[in-house]
Amino acid sequence: MAFKDDAGAHDLVGRDQELAVLAAFIEAVRSGTARTLIVSGDAGVGKTALVEQACAAGTDVVIVKGAALPLAGQEVPYLGLRSAPAALAAPLFSSATHVPLPDAALRIDEWISAVADEQPVLLVIDDLQWVDQDSLDVLMYLAAGPPNRRFGLVCTLRTGELGEAHALHTWLADLRRLPGVRLCTLPALDRPGTEAQLGQLLGSPPGQSLVTEIFRHSGGNPYFNLLLSEGLATGSAQLPPGFPVDLRQAVLRSWRGLPEEVRNLTRILAVGGRAISGGDLESIAAMDSVQGVVPQLLRTATEAGILDLEPDGTYWFHHPLIAEVLEQGLSADERKRWHAAFCVLYENQLRDHPGGDRLTALADHYYLAGNVDEAFRCAVAAADAAARSGASGDALRMLQRAVSLWKQARSPNIRLRELWDRVRTEAFAAGHLPPSWKRWRNCLPAWTQCGNHWQQLNCGSGACTCAGPWAMRSLLRRTSTKPCASPPCSRAAGSTPSHWQSWRTRPSGTSAAALTQ
Repeated sequence: MAFKDDAGAHDLVGRDQELAVLAAFIEAVRSGTARTLIVSGDAGVGKTALVEQACAAGTDVVIVKGAALPLAGQEVPYLGLRSAPAALAAPLFSSATHVPLPDAALRIDEWISAVADEQPVLLVIDDLQWVDQDSLDVLMYLAAGPPNRRFGLVCTLRTGELGEAHALHTWLADLRRLPGVRLCTLPALDRPGTEAQLGQLLGSPPGQSLVTEIFRHSGGNPYFNLLLSEGLATGSAQLPPGFPVDLRQAVLRSWRGLPEEVRNLTRILAVGGRAISGGDLESIAAMDSVQGVVPQLLRTATEAGILDLEPDGTYWFHHPLIAEVLEQGLSADERKRWHAAFCVLYENQLRDHPGGDRLTALADHYYLAGNVDEAFRCAVAAADAAARSGASGDALRMLQRAVSLWKQARSPNIRLRELWDRVRTEAFAAGHLPPSWKRWRNCLPAWTQCGNHWQQLNCGSGACTCAGPWAMRSLLRRTSTKPCASPPCSRAAGSTPSHWQSWRTRPSGTSAAALTQ
């Protein structure tokens, strides 16, 4: 992935610890101790913005900035230093003649020493992963310079884009042997940090449903948060369908540079929806006639920073958003074909190893492949297995799936009412109360006690009617000790409810207060 490593012109959030590290680094330089700091992290995580904000506080420090570019066809000598201010670059690049390395290193070192006698100096190099070898040699010379001068070297490094043969691996290993060198890894924001950033971007506190959705997609990457939230109106509760074009381009930039057979393999993995072993992926690739030796293709994708090899030997995308964007780019027929191939794989595995999370994966793939009968059967079986293992969240999702498929399935072996009861039980166990409960709870002021019963008033919002007679009566019964009179429209109580909340009883031991949280 390649894009500007910045989250916008807003104040940084969630970076107090890293800013403290940089503040201590600059203070050490002020005191006359040479230091080197490598700030590493994923693309878009905010490395450049972090360094810029820390340097802005050093008003008494001379800041010299350089940056590299991702040139593919040629290498420009000293590219990482050419964009530095003229005071530093002019002695090196005043003519078209290539300056020999010893002369370049000595000239820059002498200039830094002269300036450092008057003021502290920080040399900031952005995107170290693209710096040419000549610039790397000069930077190594500077980092190994006199330890008692007021000079600091700060470099930002994008992780996940260096192949095994990249010269920077050796350079970093040698650099870290030097005294005064430190590596600072910048992680993605956590959910509170994402919420704070969205508040800045949107101009008001975001709704929790929006924060949850964006954080699920972005994983806390500040640049992804920025792109996902662009164009959202204040008060938006959810994202629009699809992903913005800028986000798709940013996420897939490095992926597009992979060979075609590697891209095809990663598309299959994206449809799989979960980390799987190389052997399983090889089986799927064989069913779909994907060309190439799968282990070599996986190695190529891993070296490019697209996939990660997990400790358990499985492969998954370095950032899950890559999988989402890849799957959205496939046609419906392609997705169904590969989902069907995963069904064959998991059916074969379940014969030897029944149960486990493979059953849930199989139910998902049958559903996405459009096989209603098998999707219903596996959803019920997966719900049973998840409930036995205490995974109420998975059980709830599978049961909700089964309810949605019940009318379409041929000869379902379970009554719909029984499914609704199980959904309700697992929902309480998992603590998953749908947003509609909150809307209904907000309607409670529109209901008033009349003697020993409750009576509906006109709240003017229409939400009471939307709640449905069963659900509102159920909610009132759980939030009051008074009996609840049936609203006029509850004469239709003999019809089948469309929401699990419609059933009028709750599992034993469940408090009424749980429904109003």
